[in-house]
Amino acid sequence: KLSLTLFAYFSQIDYKVKQIMQRKTTATSAVNIFYWSVLVVLTCLLVTKAFLLPVTNDEAYSFFLVKTNYWKAMAGTANTHWLNSFFIRVFTFLFGDAPGNWRIQSVMAGAGYIFLAKKIAGSFDSVAMKLICFLMLVFNPYLLDYFSMARGYGLSAFFILLSVYQLQQFHEKGKEQSFFYCSLSYDAP
Repeated sequence: KLSLTLFAYFSQIDYKVKQIMQRKTTATSAVNIFYWSVLVVLTCLLVTKAFLLPVTNDEAYSFFLVKTNYWKAMAGTANTHWLNSFFIRVFTFLFGDAPGNWRIQSVMAGAGYIFLAKKIAGSFDSVAMKLICFLMLVFNPYLLDYFSMARGYGLSAFFILLSVYQLQQFHEKGKEQSFFYCSLSYDAP
């Protein structure tokens, strides 16, 4: 009789734990759907902006320097980021001289930034904290502008967030290579 009572008691506990786990799984699935939806929608927005925005003076000057191979002038300009200039050269060689092609690296950096924001926010236990962290990292209109222009700031923001993510991996999981990657990605911009 006692064993049946204990069995019934533990069965109830097991049932309640399964219900809680089911709710947690449902909440996690909803958050993941939200993350991926934001990633897709914002990436589409960045691509649209990259191909529709007019060219800024800084972008035009960077393109001019890259296109004319006037590398010695690049060291004396404040707006020329070497990695950005390299990608402008690569993407205009591959896809042509359209201004949207100058900005492909920034759009890719924007998508990577949103993905890293998801990974960093996912480390919190609370669903509310996950969403708050993600929204604070991603929904900055000025930052989103940089991810649709051929300037180095979008790449820089991506590499800084990559550095933060690698440092987080080193801290949480003790992965020594993450500390190395943290240093590399911090030095990239």
